[in-house]
Amino acid sequence: MTHLRFPAMAATNGILSGFFNPNLETGFAPQLPRVNVQETDQDFMIELQACGYEKADFKLKIEQNLLTISAEIAETAPKNYVRKEFSKGSFERSFSLPKTVDAHGIKAVYLNGILSIALPKKEEAKPVPPRVVEVG
Repeated sequence: MTHLRFPAMAATNGILSGFFNPNLETGFAPQLPRVNVQETDQDFMIELQACGYEKADFKLKIEQNLLTISAEIAETAPKNYVRKEFSKGSFERSFSLPKTVDAHGIKAVYLNGILSIALPKKEEAKPVPPRVVEVG
């Protein structure tokens, strides 16, 4: 659980001192990108919320049934912000893949700030429709 802290305002400078003082803590801690995981009969879908990144920032690696999603962001020269609350940074998230996932068929697309990763199921893991057997 994340707890938000609000900076104390200096009484002598008035209400706006907290806004214009770039040295005050904002109370926002860096977080890992949030994910949604869905399952259908055909596949699993991971959606990772990663606004502000470029497609080239992401690296996906599969090793021993472990999917690792990472992004490396190089440090840039600091800008003269009056207040800075949002940021993007390097991260790494890992997910254990079920044995039913076809690791060779995994595909990823980055669009509108969402990294979508399709993890198709192996044929033997997909549901088989019922079959009617005629009695002779």
